[in-house]
Amino acid sequence: MPQRLRRLAAIVVVLLAHFAPLKASAAESWVFQEDSVSLSIGGRDCVDPYAEATSGGDRIYAPCAGDVPAALSVYDCSESGVCARATLRSKMGKSFTKVKLTDGTFRGYYVQQDFGTCTNTVETGIMATDGLDISGVTKTNIQQHVDTVTIKDASGKESRVCKTEAWGVPDAVMTPEGKVRIYIVEEVAGATPSDASQKKCTAVDKNKLKRPDGSAVAVVPPTDEVIASYTSTDATGTTFVKDAGYRFAGGYVDPEILQATTGSWISIVSTGPGCEGQQYFVGTSTDGLNWKIASSALNGLSVFAGDPTGYAIGTNKFRIYYWTSPYHMGTGPATGFTLRRGTLEFKQVAASAPTSNKTTITCIKGKATKKVVGVNPKCPAGYKKK
Repeated sequence: MPQRLRRLAAIVVVLLAHFAPLKASAAESWVFQEDSVSLSIGGRDCVDPYAEATSGGDRIYAPCAGDVPAALSVYDCSESGVCARATLRSKMGKSFTKVKLTDGTFRGYYVQQDFGTCTNTVETGIMATDGLDISGVTKTNIQQHVDTVTIKDASGKESRVCKTEAWGVPDAVMTPEGKVRIYIVEEVAGATPSDASQKKCTAVDKNKLKRPDGSAVAVVPPTDEVIASYTSTDATGTTFVKDAGYRFAGGYVDPEILQATTGSWISIVSTGPGCEGQQYFVGTSTDGLNWKIASSALNGLSVFAGDPTGYAIGTNKFRIYYWTSPYHMGTGPATGFTLRRGTLEFKQVAASAPTSNKTTITCIKGKATKKVVGVNPKCPAGYKKK
């Protein structure tokens, strides 16, 4: 999945009052603050992380070890940000995600690539209680097949390779109805957003994209990336039906559903690599299918970040892990992705008092005076304005 980096300072975003559990009479603000910890996790393929809380801190699944390209690795991190690699007993694909089923077991999902058939498939299995093994792995019916294309190397020799097309970064959640829903990035031309608040991304301003040394960064044009969803037919989460339409369209990618309760869903998504410098946006929904997007981003345009993942650490408060990189995808060094941690918090502030449009005039009639107050005040009969 294309990626980017960004400077994460305390940023306040004021949203319209469509966050269901809160009072509509108040203004709503999302505050994102980068945590002052150094996880010391990074690498060439260190993207698409998945994070969860454990009894001793946090666990992160991400392909950051570098010993096998794009191979999933696991890290256990303390509250202070000290991380140690754990031993994963099963080999799994990239873009790992996980849910707790209604029977109490945990089911993992990941993307498996088959370059022989040019097919990407979401595979699934039951996770061991310690989270370091997976069993009973099967293929789901969530798949992408792409055509092959011909390329030439420097000598002019031709070869057939799988066509590059956006697909992946699944995020699995349990719906209030007890089914598994998987949100995933696809590439569809001309897709219609589920809500008018999802604006179409525009080409990035190349003058705003610079490496730390000030040199120019290659600009990737906007793509037709969308976020689709698939809901399981039952509580086992193994067979899925694609939901009608698209959850997000216009260039939004990297879905992370932070809350999925009846009438109140919260997500954090990123714009794609060709969209305004890859920024994060908060989305809200009442059903998890139709999403409103905040009008303002959670971060500026000067840096890149992507693939947010997280969980609740309090009421309307979430711990977020994400990657950052000082380089645009494809232009930087092999060690261009670093995992970081931050906090996203919703704060309710009193709505400002409405500004009065009323004015006051003074009217006179002989020696008598009278003050008249109104939006468009006029003197009474027999009086004239002073």
